[in-house]
Amino acid sequence: MSENISVNTQPPKIEDDILELFEGELQQAALKFAAYLNANQLTPKNTGLRCWKIPYEDCHLCMIQLEPDNWKFTFFFGDYDGEYGNGFVTTVQEHVKICTCCNDGCSGGKAATIFGKEYKDICSQLAIQFKNPDSNSLEHIKTLIECSKITAPHSASWHSRDRSPKDPDAMREKNSERLAHLQPLIDSFENTLPREKPVDIDLAAMIKLNTIDLRYENGMMVMKAEGDKNGMLTSETFAAPLRIEMRAKTDGNSIRMRYRHSEVILNWECNPDEIQVDDMDNGSEYGRRFNGRIPVGEFLDIEWLIGSEITAVKVNGELRHAENDSFYIKKFMNREQPAPVRINPAFGSTVTVESLRVTEL
Repeated sequence: MSENISVNTQPPKIEDDILELFEGELQQAALKFAAYLNANQLTPKNTGLRCWKIPYEDCHLCMIQLEPDNWKFTFFFGDYDGEYGNGFVTTVQEHVKICTCCNDGCSGGKAATIFGKEYKDICSQLAIQFKNPDSNSLEHIKTLIECSKITAPHSASWHSRDRSPKDPDAMREKNSERLAHLQPLIDSFENTLPREKPVDIDLAAMIKLNTIDLRYENGMMVMKAEGDKNGMLTSETFAAPLRIEMRAKTDGNSIRMRYRHSEVILNWECNPDEIQVDDMDNGSEYGRRFNGRIPVGEFLDIEWLIGSEITAVKVNGELRHAENDSFYIKKFMNREQPAPVRINPAFGSTVTVESLRVTEL
């Protein structure tokens, strides 16, 4: 007799992460807050690994990020207004995040007014942040969530948008058709003879960029970093067109590869299902849903092609992304200025690199 196998089709709940990551008083406070959200039709939606957002109409009111014994609430860029007590206003203003140019594609701070106080250089994405709030701050966060119902729908923050596809099946089909249409260009580029011999990168000779936890095990490079400005650079520089091949794994969040202003992100912490590819010329984002998720804890062969007519990303030979109308392609010269290749984890992920090879084509 066949055994019945039950499959959990229920959407994930923030309570599951709370029970796994928190203990004691922090766990009880977090569960109580989650119950408040549920009771007020503000049930958080999972948008990435241990990342939750509170949905409202066609946007998100705020983001909640969880890690062992820590949690952070983030509210998005915009003007916040209203008549509130001094305690609330002072607390919120104390948690305004001033721009620090936290990544290479940062466009800098923007002006905004937060409950009567004018700021010139607030983070244009994640404007107000509470890390490990106490009980009083949690009450203020409840009020701020209500304020966000006015601010968030008009926020310029990328993170405030609800990127859930309205018709995922149709979008998957359209994306598959687009990749199939570009396949001949990719095949032609891959058949290009290399200008130079492939360079197998000496991982131990790579250059540390900013603060990163780094060690070497059995010839492999293991790195962990907070934020997304930290990583490892090749000591060599390379001129596009290029083929970049890496064998690596992550323990959860993103694996990132970077060349000039361009970046490829797999298992993106904000939405693992969406692959992020930034333009090499100006850093513009080309996000594609459904193609970004990769297995956790498993070594993968990742290939990034940067050509004069096409750019593409493959994982274990499977085409995940392709573009032929990027800004850099329209401006591409015979050879771009040489630059190093960068590999990095982000926002707490641990990335293990077994090998890295770069070929000028």
